[in-house]
Amino acid sequence: RLYQMAQFYLYEPSAGLYGCPLAMTNGAARTIEVSMCRDPQTFWTSGQWMTEKRGGSDVAGGTETVAVEQPEGTYKLYGYKWFSSATDADITLTLARIVDDHGSTVKGTRGLSLFYLDVKGQKSNIQLVKLKNKLGTRQLPTAELLIEGATAHKVSLNSKFHDG
Repeated sequence: RLYQMAQFYLYEPSAGLYGCPLAMTNGAARTIEVSMCRDPQTFWTSGQWMTEKRGGSDVAGGTETVAVEQPEGTYKLYGYKWFSSATDADITLTLARIVDDHGSTVKGTRGLSLFYLDVKGQKSNIQLVKLKNKLGTRQLPTAELLIEGATAHKVSLNSKFHDG
C-alpha cells in the first residue's frame, strides 16, 4: 500500500479529474473488500456522501440522514447530503442513522452506520439539487443531493459504527 500511495502521489498533480475519484474508490474498496467482487476486469468508481449542511465536516453531530430497515434486510435512506464526492460514481458509501421501531435514532458517533449504495441502479431515488461551484477539480462533479428512499446495504464493519 505504501508503494501504491507513492505512485499515486506522483501521478495525482497531473491527473486533475481522476485524483479524487481514485482516492474515493480506493477508500471504498478497502472498506468493503470482503463483500465485493475483486475481478480486475470489472472497473467501477465510488464516491463518499458523508457531509450534511447542518454539521459540515462534523458527521457525528450533523448527520440527519436516516435509514429505515426493510423486511429483506436492506435499508431505505432518506436525507440531504450537502457535499457528495464523485456524484456520478457507480456506487457510494454514505452515513445514516438507523431508525428504531419507535421512530428514534441514536445521536453522536455511536448512532452512525455506514451504508453501501448502488447509485447507477436507482437514479429516481436520488435527486440532484445543486452542482457545486468549487475550486480545484471542476471536472469532478460534486453536488447537493436529496436521497428519497434509495435502497442501501449496511456495511458498518468498523466498531466505531453502531451495529443497530
